Amino acid sequence: MNQFAKQRLEQIDKEGFKLDFEAVFSEGFQIWKKTTLPIVGGIILVIIPILFIFGALYPLVMGFTYTELILILKENPMKFKTLTTGLIPHLKVTGLGILMSIFSAPMYGGFLKLCHQADTKGFVNFSTLFSGYKAPYFLNLGAAGILIGIISSLPGILVQQIPIVGGLIYYLFMFIISILTVYVNSLIIFADASPLEALQISAKLAFKNLGLLAAIFLVSFLLMLLGLFACCIGILFTATFAYVMFYLIYKQTIGFETTPEDTSTTEISTSY
Repeated sequence: MNQFAKQRLEQIDKEGFKLDFEAVFSEGFQIWKKTTLPIVGGIILVIIPILFIFGALYPLVMGFTYTELILILKENPMKFKTLTTGLIPHLKVTGLGILMSIFSAPMYGGFLKLCHQADTKGFVNFSTLFSGYKAPYFLNLGAAGILIGIISSLPGILVQQIPIVGGLIYYLFMFIISILTVYVNSLIIFADASPLEALQISAKLAFKNLGLLAAIFLVSFLLMLLGLFACCIGILFTATFAYVMFYLIYKQTIGFETTPEDTSTTEISTSY
């Protein structure tokens, strides 16, 4: 981890930190206007193809042929639900999802870099989106994606076996994990943290402001729903705000060391 981040974390241990709810959304909107189209481009070029690959591999992983899958869905959807419910099917899907995260996580790192570029320089380069695929980010972001997948999925699979309320508990569990890991990619990209360091520090920071982070996440989720209800493709544009939100949460918590290349003048971006 770089020296600036270490010093800032030591300061947080002694003094704590505050998040400005209003600033996350007011500043976020300005950054979102500059980054939304490139991020949507990254989603279309990388994330959506990864999801298509996931969909293509899903029947093979579950032990179906494509013909069998189509027939089951057409003639007996309940049989499909029965065949895909249970510990073993969930483990198979989790394994496939974790594999996909190795290739998608670096793109999320690129989204954060793009937000920082828009915030400090006032413009963006489309190539910045792919910076997460360069060393040393690729391995660290991929490893973090695997760890988060294991942490979130395996306990969640067990919870889903609980009758009636299992699904609700699962979604609540996933929501909490999302909050606790909100700093992970930012710490790897901006603080040069290792995956294990990032997970540990992220959870520690999130616990210090769990309530406000939960409120920010809920508002961001509502914005994504607006995009979905307005027009299905609209969610591509509203979902991009989530990455702006992740960036600003990191900026307000740890901040950035001023460099000659930056146009910003604040050494530590916090909201006291």
